[in-house]
Amino acid sequence: MALVKRAVALLTAMTLMLELIHAAVYKVGDSAGWTTSGNVDYKQWSATKTFQVGDVISGCSCGKLAHELGLIF
Repeated sequence: MALVKRAVALLTAMTLMLELIHAAVYKVGDSAGWTTSGNVDYKQWSATKTFQVGDVISGCSCGKLAHELGLIF
């Protein structure tokens, strides 16, 4: 019985890891980034993406400290 519990725990952990591996990082507006210049159609940009739970959406370059603190906008 203990072997079955360990096997289930291992399979659960592996499944969760696979979800993280498949996570994507999106930069808002792609190469144009997040801008107020009006040249980027963010509705069109988002319509071309398929977001999943666990994905990261980055909106600005806030420097190394923001990434170290996990502050991704």
